[in-house]
Amino acid sequence: MHRPKERVRSLISVMLEADGKPIGSVDLGSSHSGLGVSSMDVISFARVVRNEFGVSFTPQDFGDLESLGQLIEFLELA
Repeated sequence: MHRPKERVRSLISVMLEADGKPIGSVDLGSSHSGLGVSSMDVISFARVVRNEFGVSFTPQDFGDLESLGQLIEFLELA
């Protein structure tokens, strides 16, 4: 399995769009809501991350993570 950082970056590039355009490279200090992604896409992304890494968290838990870097830290500790 890929390390969480690499896999999350890959999932972002494949799954998320802002203004109809794929998101390229992202700053891991960015929040998922700050990327300009719709809330429905964020919920879908959270579901995929949960399934991909076998972790358990609610959409609220995901929303409480302040940055993509915090998401990666969470996944590395899980």
